[in-house]
Amino acid sequence: MKFTATVPAVRSDGPAFAETGIAMTAGAKLVSRADAITAYSVLRLGFGFAIFMHGLARFLGGINGYALPTIAGFNEVPLLPHLLVVFSVYAIPCAEVALGALILLGLYTRAGLLGTAALLVVLLFGTSMEQSWVTLAFQLVYVLMVSILLLGAGLNALSLDTLLEQSKRATAIR
Repeated sequence: MKFTATVPAVRSDGPAFAETGIAMTAGAKLVSRADAITAYSVLRLGFGFAIFMHGLARFLGGINGYALPTIAGFNEVPLLPHLLVVFSVYAIPCAEVALGALILLGLYTRAGLLGTAALLVVLLFGTSMEQSWVTLAFQLVYVLMVSILLLGAGLNALSLDTLLEQSKRATAIR
């Protein structure tokens, strides 16, 4: 079965694009701003919750129950100093809780997403050194999520960032 699709030319001019950040095609919106904000918020909340809970679960289950087998698994990995592995294994859940909370709350969202991107680079490096290619593929899905959230940052209206910005503007007006 063959599928074909016609993709109309994308316009990026006019006030609707500047106002919403949503591309216009043939003069009609692809999606309303309200729907785009809602979709972005659902993605941000889900992603933030997943990162937050991934870190929190390490503590709730007893950090050593996760850390010791993970450290042992890296004993056979070349080029990774033992102290670096130990530090990373204990620091990563802390970073996940902190970054996940920021993303979940929409507080310093950009910083939280950039921090998560940096964390993912560390995880990708360790996973590559371990040659755990299936795990690496799953981590790349998280990289994609961070990228999508960064690209859509202009839709982060349902967040503490927006409330703080509105509060700053209201204070400045007085």
